[in-house]
Amino acid sequence: EVEDKAKKGEVDQKKGLFGLFKKKNRNNTAAESQDTAAPTYKYVYRKRTIEEVVSSNYEFVKIKGINAKSVQLLEYSEQLLAGTAHGVYKIIGDTAVLIDAVPVSYMYGLANNNLLFVSTSDKEVKVLDYDGRNWRNTNMLAGLNDFIEQITLDPEKNIWLCGADSLYRIQIRNSVLGEVEVYHIDNPYFERIYSINHKGKIHFINSSGYYAYEDHRIVKQDNIQEAIGLPKKYVLGGQGELWINTGSKWYGDNSDITKSLNFLRLFKDPQAVAHDNANNFWVITGSNDLYKINSEDIASLSGKEAIYLKEVRNNESKIPLVTEMEVAQEESSLTFEFASPDYSGVYMKEYQFRLSNKSGSQSPWSNWAATNNVISYQFLPPASYTLEARSRNALGEIVEATPFEFKIVAPYWKQPWFYVIELLFFGSMMIFTFYLNRGKGKYTFMSRLLGFLTLILIVEFFQTIAEYKFGANDSPVMNFFLQAFIALLILPVEGVLRKWLTKKPPVAETEIEE
Repeated sequence: EVEDKAKKGEVDQKKGLFGLFKKKNRNNTAAESQDTAAPTYKYVYRKRTIEEVVSSNYEFVKIKGINAKSVQLLEYSEQLLAGTAHGVYKIIGDTAVLIDAVPVSYMYGLANNNLLFVSTSDKEVKVLDYDGRNWRNTNMLAGLNDFIEQITLDPEKNIWLCGADSLYRIQIRNSVLGEVEVYHIDNPYFERIYSINHKGKIHFINSSGYYAYEDHRIVKQDNIQEAIGLPKKYVLGGQGELWINTGSKWYGDNSDITKSLNFLRLFKDPQAVAHDNANNFWVITGSNDLYKINSEDIASLSGKEAIYLKEVRNNESKIPLVTEMEVAQEESSLTFEFASPDYSGVYMKEYQFRLSNKSGSQSPWSNWAATNNVISYQFLPPASYTLEARSRNALGEIVEATPFEFKIVAPYWKQPWFYVIELLFFGSMMIFTFYLNRGKGKYTFMSRLLGFLTLILIVEFFQTIAEYKFGANDSPVMNFFLQAFIALLILPVEGVLRKWLTKKPPVAETEIEE
C-alpha cells in the first residue's frame, strides 16, 4: 500500500512536472499569439465648435437732456460739445448739460484764447469765454446781424466769418477784439459760403467760383476753376476739412482742394466725412449708413473692365455684328447697346458717346449718364459713320470702346449711278426730240415734254451730288436752299437747251413762193 502510494506520488510528480512544462508551453503560445496579433486602436470622438464673427451690431443710445436736432459736434478743451436747435450742450457720458440756450448754426473753438464762437439762426454771433469751470458770454461781436454759416482761422491767426454775401476778418489778441474788416463776395443766390486754408492762403468757395484773400482784397482764383471746375456739392468735416464735388470728381484729399479724393463717388449721397489718425475715412450716407474705408486699400481698387458693343437693333430685330456693317436707309432707326461688366456693383459706371461721319461732321460728346450705354438714332441719312463710346467708373477711370463703323445705304433710286442712267436715257431722248423737232412741227408737244423732264433730272442729278458732298440731308431748310441755288445755276443752261430743242427748222424759199 505504501508502495502504491509511492508510485502514485511518483506519477503525480511526473504529471506535475509534465503539467508544468505544458503550462509553460501554453503561456509561451499565448504570449506569441499576443505578439503576432494586429494592434487595436480606440477612436475617441470629440465635438469641437469653431466660432466666427459673421456680423456685429452697434447700439445707439440717445443722449439724455437733448431733445432737438444736433447740427454739429465739436471737441473743445478736452470736452465734447453739441450744437443743437435748442442750444449748446456739454456731453458727459450719456447725459448733456446746457451751456447756452441759443439756436446754433455753427460753432468754432479758439482753444488758445479759451473762446468759443457760436453763430445762431437769429443773425447773432456769440463769443463764450471758458475759464476751465464756467462759461461767460463776452458780447464781443454783439450787433453783427448776419447769417454766419462758417468760421475759420487763417494762416495769419485771424478769424474769418462767412456771411450771406460778406466776409468778416477779425483780429483777436489776448482775448481782446482788435480790427474788424468787411469784404463783399459775389454770391447772387445767397448760397452758403465755405472757407478753407489752401497753399498758405484762406480761400472762400461757392457756386460762383473760388476766391482768396490777397493784400486786403478778395480775388477770384480762375486757375482753380480751370483745373477742377465749378463746385456743385460740398461736405464739411468736423475739424474744418472740406470736400468738394465738381460733378464728376471729388476733391479735398489732405486738405488740398485740388487733390482728388474720388473714392467718395462710390457713395451716392455722402452727407458727412471724417478722417482719423489711423488713415481711415468714415463716411455717412443719406440713408444713414456708416462706412469705414482704409485709404491704403483704396489704391488697390480698380474697375477698368473693358467696354464692348453688345448688340445693334432696329425696329424689327437684332442686326448681326459684322465688320463694315451696312444698313438700308429704310431700316436706319438703330439702337446700339454697350456693356461693361461690373460684378461688384459699387463702381456706378457712366457712359458717354458721340457719332461722326466720314464727311467730317462730328457730334460733341454726350453728357455722362448711367443710361447712355443704350444709344438710339432715328432715320440716319445715307453716309459712312463711326460710333465712339466710353465708360467711367466711380474712381474716375475712363475706358474707351473700339470705334464701331457702319454705313447707311441709300435706296437705288437715290444712288448717283441711277441718276447717271436717267441722264443718259433722257439725254438720248433729248437728242431724239431734237431730230423730231426738225419734222415740221409734227412732234412739238412730245419734244417739249421730254426736254422738260430731262432738265428736271439734270437738276436732281446735280442736287444729289451736292447732298453727298455737303451733307444737306441733315437739314430740310439747307436742302431747300441747295435746290434753289442749283436751279439758279442751271437756269441759263436750261434756257439755251429749251431754245435749242424748240428751234424751228428753216423754211425753204421754194415753199414760201408756193
